[in-house]
Amino acid sequence: MLSVEPIVQAPPIADLFHAVSRRSSCFFLDSSMNIKRLGNYSYLGCDPYLTFQAKGKCVQITRKGKTQTILDHPLEQLRKILAEQPPISASPFPFCGGAVGYFAYDSYPWIEPIAQSHPDELNLPDIFFAFYDGLFVCDHCNDRLYALATGYPSPTKTTLTRLKSILHEASKGSFCKEWPTNLVPSRILLHLVASRDVAPVRGVLRYMQRLSGNQENVDCHPIGMRVDTRDLAVTT
Repeated sequence: MLSVEPIVQAPPIADLFHAVSRRSSCFFLDSSMNIKRLGNYSYLGCDPYLTFQAKGKCVQITRKGKTQTILDHPLEQLRKILAEQPPISASPFPFCGGAVGYFAYDSYPWIEPIAQSHPDELNLPDIFFAFYDGLFVCDHCNDRLYALATGYPSPTKTTLTRLKSILHEASKGSFCKEWPTNLVPSRILLHLVASRDVAPVRGVLRYMQRLSGNQENVDCHPIGMRVDTRDLAVTT
């Protein structure tokens, strides 16, 4: 059963982000807009109970630290995992947990029969999803922070206890002196965090450097990596 707990003394979201980034497979779905109809909530999470990644027909599913490798159609395997997830009861937020990840452009052969002709320079998974049973929800319009637990597969009490331990780390406030705490809306900042293996992220950074043509636009940090893409041809 879904459980939502308001946080009375919430740390700054930048400190919370750095506490989360020290855990495995963290994510930060950040809303930088302060207008209700354009951006209300930001979501942070870590420590997934399951990860799914596929490169071609090689599918890897990790549960409780054990990885199973399967040679099969990745979308069929992903469909099986989604079928295992129980429905989540009504949530006061648009997003309340579950899968966070991506379908890369290189996953298109599983959808359309088009031959791949370009080299694979980054060697990233074609498909990657991590499944979370708890997360933080930041309500920017009401200036409130919530801890949310889905109740699957861990009991809500266990998940909320884990989230509170992350809040305790964030309350120390010593993580983000080198990070901006207020991002200028006109700048497009891409946060890429590598909790364990930084090699794939460094590959993305090299790609961003080639696009921008400016080495100075990419900053690397011990905990995370910030990519300033102001000079890229990107519109919002």
